[in-house]
Amino acid sequence: FVRACEKHGRHDHDNIAAELSLIETQHPKSVEDVKKYAAVFWERLHELSDHERVLKTIERGEQKIQRKLEIQASIGRKLAEYKNPWRDLKLQYGQNKGKSYTEDEDRFILCMTHQLGYGAFDELKLEVRKSWMYR
Repeated sequence: FVRACEKHGRHDHDNIAAELSLIETQHPKSVEDVKKYAAVFWERLHELSDHERVLKTIERGEQKIQRKLEIQASIGRKLAEYKNPWRDLKLQYGQNKGKSYTEDEDRFILCMTHQLGYGAFDELKLEVRKSWMYR
């Protein structure tokens, strides 16, 4: 339960239930079961000997979720400034721009990251492999 809360946030009961159902296939938990358990868990958390560690673990996971959402929103705001960001997006490079990727390739990666969602790096890697730009 704690790992699922860390991964999805303490209030996302639907995904917590889905995560727990993957782990415990014999007795899958419904969303209602998770809601009931969560209410008791949060009410009695202080009774655990390591409650501070558990709470910090969950809060750290929630911070990661929040950071991911902020990055996704930031990319979305930047791309919304352009009518066609796939073609028109201008990237500001500092003095240390490497020679790894061209501006077109950077633009593709940024637009595709927004389309797939920040953090979907396996899917992004697949899209890079499928793209004509990287052949």
